[in-house]
Amino acid sequence: MTPPDRDWYIVRRWQSYVAEIRVVALRMAAIVVCYGLQLWHHFGLLDDAGRAANAEFHQQATLISCGWLFLSLAVWLILLRRWFPPALSYVSTAIDAALLTALIAASGGPTATQLDTFYFFIIILAGLRFDLPLVWFATLACMVGFMASVGAVDEKWFDAEHAVPVISQGITLVSLGAAGIVVGQIVRRAKDLAVAYAKRIEKGGEA
Repeated sequence: MTPPDRDWYIVRRWQSYVAEIRVVALRMAAIVVCYGLQLWHHFGLLDDAGRAANAEFHQQATLISCGWLFLSLAVWLILLRRWFPPALSYVSTAIDAALLTALIAASGGPTATQLDTFYFFIIILAGLRFDLPLVWFATLACMVGFMASVGAVDEKWFDAEHAVPVISQGITLVSLGAAGIVVGQIVRRAKDLAVAYAKRIEKGGEA
């Protein structure tokens, strides 16, 4: 490993550790806010008949949200012990995509909720770690998760009837892929910027 690459690896690992702590905080804040909105919708906006019809989803949303928070707390405790295995970011990202997919499926699929927009949030959180392979992984996980949420409410994917229109599926997949490409380019540019700045500082010191 050349000195610039080694320096970048050290700096990126440290910044990834700091970013992972921030990701945990952002994830937990998003869960609390979204579940708070669900509570407001269930108990504040629906009448008795509406609450009865929405009871099953509310229970599932509660279980998923609580599990998501506990897993986030577990990651936070691991980080507090200064233990940051390389696989941690990938595991937490995979869990984010899986639990979001489960929540969307429980709500009735992508056409019944706006929760699928949080796939973009997962991709952005991956970029915050300054790890390009993680951005690729998050993008693919979100694309697979979205299609799984479609499959959960579409009995047959290859017939004429679709619970989620094919054009909507295509647009969402293209948008997720484009978001991953843009976030990945930002991570690439961050490395180039850091290396270029270090070289200019070194030249200035020699002068």
